[in-house]
Amino acid sequence: MKPENSATGSTPSPPQSPILLVATHIDVRDANIPLDKFRRNYPQIIGQCEISSQTGQGFEALQQTIAQAAAQLPLMGEIWPSTWLKAANALRATKAGYATPEILQKFLTKRGINSEQQPILTQWLHDLGDILYFQDKNELKEIIILKPQQVTEYISKVLGSEDVINSGGILTAQEMERLWHNLPPTIREHLQRLMERFDLSYRDKKRQVSLIVERLPRTPPPDYQTRWDEIQTQDNCKTITMSFKFNTLPAGIPRWFITRSHRFTTDTHWRNGALFAHENHLALVQELERDNMVQLSVRGPNPHNFFALLKEGLEITLARFPGLKIKRKIPCLGHNGQACPQEFDYDNLLKRYEKNKLTIECPEILEDVSVPKLLYGLDWRTQNDVLSRLDELAKGKNMNSPELKALRELTQREFTKAFHRQQANIDTHCPNVFALKTPKGLQLYCQAPGSWHPTTEGGLYEIKEPAEWIKTIAPYLKRLIAVLKYAAPPTDADIETTQALAQQLPNNQGDSEQLQGAALRALRHFLDEHDPQQHWGGLKKILTPEGHYLWLCEHHAREYM
Repeated sequence: MKPENSATGSTPSPPQSPILLVATHIDVRDANIPLDKFRRNYPQIIGQCEISSQTGQGFEALQQTIAQAAAQLPLMGEIWPSTWLKAANALRATKAGYATPEILQKFLTKRGINSEQQPILTQWLHDLGDILYFQDKNELKEIIILKPQQVTEYISKVLGSEDVINSGGILTAQEMERLWHNLPPTIREHLQRLMERFDLSYRDKKRQVSLIVERLPRTPPPDYQTRWDEIQTQDNCKTITMSFKFNTLPAGIPRWFITRSHRFTTDTHWRNGALFAHENHLALVQELERDNMVQLSVRGPNPHNFFALLKEGLEITLARFPGLKIKRKIPCLGHNGQACPQEFDYDNLLKRYEKNKLTIECPEILEDVSVPKLLYGLDWRTQNDVLSRLDELAKGKNMNSPELKALRELTQREFTKAFHRQQANIDTHCPNVFALKTPKGLQLYCQAPGSWHPTTEGGLYEIKEPAEWIKTIAPYLKRLIAVLKYAAPPTDADIETTQALAQQLPNNQGDSEQLQGAALRALRHFLDEHDPQQHWGGLKKILTPEGHYLWLCEHHAREYM
């Protein structure tokens, strides 16, 4: 198991794990392969060994090669203090299968490891696979697995269960009791959370069961296509599609994605696809093995928001395969009401948009197609087009229209995501959506996409000397107000005050990252001065399944727990 990566859409770095190719049946077939060609694509290939599984020929050379490769791995050859070695060996020898952090702390302290050394030693033991201790994962850090091989054994029992296989991947409480009968409830819960953390399963709280994605049926249910086609007959239905084409199709992409997006489940899923639903929209994700491709489509009256949400989750899944070559394709919008088979390269469209080349020729009919229309809502670089449409809808005074609601959710989520990289720094780490009230107050907001609202547990702070402080945050405030004005109507007075103040501020030459970073640091400093306990209006920092952080009130935080 390895930590999740956040998806940025940028080219991933090459994988670091060394690869040793082993041909296992040299007495049956020729083991010659184009090793140099493979290494051009996968430079981490360290060599090839040829063995006979029948006679054992080549085993000794294989063992030596593995030992030599292992000696080059991180931490191998690291000089440990003798007390560390003794403590590590004692931990490896213990008969206990698990422990709490408090028990482990006492165990190590007794063997001469002080409180400053313990986090380093336990992290090294985790990295070496001697223990499983996820110190930075709130839902996993209360239990330390001292015998990691037992985790594999218990999860294998689930994957091999006839009951789970025959039920299409359903793990009931009764079957879990049978498979894990010798484990206490706290450890069963921990194992379930481990499986969920690494997208092997998810819990269906309504039915009180878990869905084991590796045991989903191979064939789709017969009625999924009918449901997918029926929504297209509704008035004003639109479709957004993106194809992800790979140089090789890794195993597990749709299944991991299904678990990550399970809150949108329609209970219609199979090994290579799923149907999701969200606010009168349907989404279909499916793996097309023959084409080395995964395709994501969303249908409904305003599909952009749901599509952007699912695409983020899919990008995180793809980030598990560093070095994987991906071509993202967007279909042509069609011509005169007729569908068009042409697909455009997503990255190429973004380059054209950034260089203000706003059309591209469709080779099917040799006519220009609008680049902003092809990209609209799919990438936040088109935010001005989205905000213009929001302005247009807001002028119609219909603040409850489905399209405005969907675009408001999209813009609010994308705004908070845009500052996630800067907020990763400890000196800017704090809630970053707020309004300025009269007289001289700052009110924090819950960042639930589509439902920004003032905090209800405080979060209102007096601004005693506003002039210089407001000037410092001006670059950030101007960007915030562009999105804040589409928050819920009850906050209009605060938003108007904030907007009026923003208009009086000097223009600090735009939105450079340095200016934005300085503004966020000033905000953090202000909050620390006024709220040293960091209660921050009761807001909780929540990591979404799509890989970015939101500061949410208790009510909205429950949606992700």
